[in-house]
Amino acid sequence: MTTFAAGLLVAAALAALADWTAVGAGWRRIGLTTKPLVMLALLAMALTVNPESAGQRSFFVAGLALSLVGDVALLGPPRWFAGGLAAFLGAHLAYIAGLLQVSGSGDSVAAGLVFVILAGLFVGIPIVRGAAARRGAALAFAVALYLVVISATVVVAGASQLTLARIGAVLLFASDGVLGWNRFVVPLRQGRLLTRIPYHLGQGLMVASLVFTG
Repeated sequence: MTTFAAGLLVAAALAALADWTAVGAGWRRIGLTTKPLVMLALLAMALTVNPESAGQRSFFVAGLALSLVGDVALLGPPRWFAGGLAAFLGAHLAYIAGLLQVSGSGDSVAAGLVFVILAGLFVGIPIVRGAAARRGAALAFAVALYLVVISATVVVAGASQLTLARIGAVLLFASDGVLGWNRFVVPLRQGRLLTRIPYHLGQGLMVASLVFTG
């Protein structure tokens, strides 16, 4: 990793800490700036590192850019939620495509399958039901489709040789699970913060997996 890329990683970490502080304290105006800054720093880092796989980097850059769009959408009014969901769906499809560019070991596929099945039963189904009850069948279908795609991200990451990407995919799944539960099932104390922390950590690990393949 170059010195410049390392500096961008530090910048992303500092922006994330500022964002978590703002979210925890309820400083919404500050959060409107810090949340996009995290993804901008990670996107810049992905563009400047020397990746093990150029193909993986191309798809991951697309995933980060779409995640940034989704972040901005979720910061907007509630009617933008569907657009944010679509952007994050595209981001995970890009991550899946990127993960398929690298050789795989497959040693964590079974663990990934067990994780997504259990999470789907105990977290995913209540979220889909809650979305249907609050916003109708169309949104419930979109949420269900999204859950399938983020589950695929976890499984495909488990099939890869990228340990950091495996952890990152699980953290991104956890973030979305908390977000969905907080929005459609039961509001959680500091739910936004509990969504944001694993999200930023997961995105950071996905970027780090471009250069650390062990």
